[in-house]
Amino acid sequence: MNKKKLASALLGTAMMGGLLLHAVPASAAPVAGGSTGGSVGFSGHIPPTTPSGGDLDLVWVPRAFEFGNSNANTTAAKTYAATNGATKYVVVRDQRVANGTTQVPNAWELTAQASTLVDGGSTLTGAQYTFSGNQLKNYNSVSGTDTEAPESVGAIDNALPGGHTAAVTANVTLPADGTTTVKVMEALPTTIDGKYATELNNISLVIPANTSQEGKQYVGTVDWSLDDTI
Repeated sequence: MNKKKLASALLGTAMMGGLLLHAVPASAAPVAGGSTGGSVGFSGHIPPTTPSGGDLDLVWVPRAFEFGNSNANTTAAKTYAATNGATKYVVVRDQRVANGTTQVPNAWELTAQASTLVDGGSTLTGAQYTFSGNQLKNYNSVSGTDTEAPESVGAIDNALPGGHTAAVTANVTLPADGTTTVKVMEALPTTIDGKYATELNNISLVIPANTSQEGKQYVGTVDWSLDDTI
């Protein structure tokens, strides 16, 4: 049984003076991973910097989740909507049957884990990301090389392969606690080859009351993991 760990992460400017999300491995020795730096004027999505290179792989993840720059220490819980687009995509490619890697389609699972958000000795306790109304989409590469970013015209559509068993979690709550792993997308053992995209919608960051400190720049990570050992 082969377990593939593909870690990547997001970098963005967010609330409380700036939330920087950068990559760390999802396990001690990941098969693939990626680190993200700052950028201006580039695509809203990035490929993992160290993909597995195999027939089951993580192709695209969001470049950033941004939530503005409010520094207020609110006395009530507050929800901040993403300011850099309410929709993002995570894309998985499975070509194991077509390429003879496996004779029987295998299951796979995409999960996410978010670290705590910290600035020095200050921790943004209880923060969590929410994604609602998520949908399963097809990723289409006109070039056949998977180099088209998901926001490219025609890259995302509803033309899913017939007979697929892939599914997304419609509503995801991802605690920024460094321990909770949340399922984002999965496929059963009877799935078939395809390029499957999780469409993350209504992206928000929820901050509990009396936890943020004015002027702080909280830093954290979000890791994506693709496993084939369900």
